[in-house]
This record gives sequence, C-alpha cells and structure tokens, in this order.
Amino acid sequence: MAKAARSPARILLIEDDSADRLLIKQSLEKSEDLDLQIEEASHGAEGMAKLEANDMDCVLLDHHLPDGLGIDWLERISSAYTHIPILFLTGQGTDELAIRALKSGAHDYLSKEKITPESLRNSILSALEKREKYRSLEEQSQKILKEERLKVLVQLAGATAHELNQPLTGLIGFCDLLRNDSRCPLELRGLVENIVRSSEQIHDVLKHVNLIHARDFSAQLTAGSPVSFAGKHTLLIVEDDDADFEKLSQYLALEARHLQVTRARSQSEALRICGSQHFDLCLVDYNLPDGLGIDLVQLLSHS
Repeated sequence: MAKAARSPARILLIEDDSADRLLIKQSLEKSEDLDLQIEEASHGAEGMAKLEANDMDCVLLDHHLPDGLGIDWLERISSAYTHIPILFLTGQGTDELAIRALKSGAHDYLSKEKITPESLRNSILSALEKREKYRSLEEQSQKILKEERLKVLVQLAGATAHELNQPLTGLIGFCDLLRNDSRCPLELRGLVENIVRSSEQIHDVLKHVNLIHARDFSAQLTAGSPVSFAGKHTLLIVEDDDADFEKLSQYLALEARHLQVTRARSQSEALRICGSQHFDLCLVDYNLPDGLGIDLVQLLSHS
C-alpha cells in the first residue's frame, strides 16, 4: 500500500519588512528538500491571530515589529504555544539579545547579516524535527491516557458485575422455585419463564465482564539501574513549587554535588526539554499545573 503524501510543513513568518520577507521566502525556495507552506504576518498581533486560527509547525519571528519588540512577542508566543519551535531573526543583534532570546524560548537565533540559504535551511530542519518529536510524544501521551481510562472503565465494570451477580442469582433461584411450584397459576408460568431466560442472558454477560481483566501497566515499568551520585549525571526535576524545588536543590548540593540539575515547572515544559536533552534521572512532583505527575512518568517511560 502506498504511503499517504505528507502535508507541507506550515511556517509562519512574522516580519514587517516586505523586502526581508521576500528574501527569506526566496532562500527557503532554494532548498529542494523542504516542502513548506508559508504564512505571512507583518506585526506581532497579526501573527498571534494566525497562530490561534491555524496549526503551525514553526515560527520565524523578527525582532523589530511595528507593535512591539520581537523579544516581547517571543515570550508571549513561546508561553502560549510551547509545542511550536520559534526561530528568532534580527538585523543588528548582540550576544545579550541572543542569550535572552534562547532563554525566552527561541529554538534558534539567526542574524540577518549572516544568514544564508544553507543556515536557514538547517535551522528550519532542526525546528521541524523538534516539532515532530513533540507531536510523537503528544500522540503517545493520548494513547496512554486512553489506555488508563479503559483500565478504569474495565475495573468499574468488573466491580459492578460482581455487585449485580449475587442479587441476580437470587432472582433466578426464586423464579425457578416459582416456576416449579404447582401452586403457580398457569397464566404466570410464561411470564416467569421469560424472566428466567432474560436473567440468565444478563448473568452470562456479567460472567464475561468478570473474565475481562484490566491490563497490568506495572509490568511495563521496568526497574531502572541504580544511579551512583559519585560521578557526573544529569537530573531533571519537574516541580512547580519554588519552595519545594529550593529544598531539593539544597539537599542535592550537599549529597550529590556532581549532579547537573535542570528544572521544569510543568508537563509540557518537561516534554519540550526531554525532546532535546538526555537525563539519567527524573524527579517528578505528583501535582503539576497541567496534569498529574504519574501521567508524565508513564509518558516518559514509554518514550
């Protein structure tokens, strides 16, 4: 069976200078291995509106815009759309601006003075690869959540079937007694037969429900290798509470000084970080702003 053709990657170019927009589009058209659909916006607010209305795969964002600095729009976009990689463009940039852009969520920083079709192509490919990794993690997350919901439903169905079995068995027994009792009027025997037949059908269904067992997810969580804190290791702490994170940091500073610690405050931020970095160990809080820590643990263990 032939594979379905992939849709072009959707790129949003937020740039107020029409000449620069044209140059960037021409540079991208020179890359034959890039299949892109480019949307344009001339200011930040228009770019935000297009992001709200369309699913984009990457954003090219200029620093100087008519309705504010690109660095401020970068912070707004990266905060609202954590899954979309952003390439930050500037005509006269500094090292300080580059560092701030990367800290504010930019995937890459490009100087218009030094940009080439090749460097732009490489940055776009890197951003699209990151987007694809995030999309894959999201799909796995949804799959795991569906499995968990099914597990709960099966457990609930089993418990309900168990509760119904006993009174149903009693009903069938009483109907049998009534059916075999010579004092039972003939006009009622047909009704009793129907009750018994229907009850036995329900009883068979409940027996099948009781035979269905929820999938055991614990078998999938393989025991990890012990980590020695004597060497250099990387640790990701997913904790939104500043006080709790500070306590952990202080303890680790005393007991495991060789650890390189990275922090994430939410599930989405942790997924974004794990898409580009490797960690030897993760510490995950149970209650996170965008979900339960156990969901994140299961997602990471599957990926």
